[in-house]
Amino acid sequence: MGALTEDPAFRAMTFVVIDIETTTPTGYPAQPIEVAVLALRCPDGAWQETGRNASLIRTPAFAPVTPAHAPPWPASWAIPHRGDRPPFE
Repeated sequence: MGALTEDPAFRAMTFVVIDIETTTPTGYPAQPIEVAVLALRCPDGAWQETGRNASLIRTPAFAPVTPAHAPPWPASWAIPHRGDRPPFE
């Protein structure tokens, strides 16, 4: 990356990448189903991950998420279900 990686301000900066996944039910606008963030730094000319997080978002009843819509999440993550459970806080 050349001169940019030699800049002390660049080396000290943390960059955050935000990824929002959505589903679009027929007749409705897109509904978010997952948000993920990745924090990166480049202190010595090579990118290093400094943090990450991901969270599923419960969708409204009109936008169900089924296994056919779900990415290959780890088995320990539950796909959000609609019904009588309260929404995530």
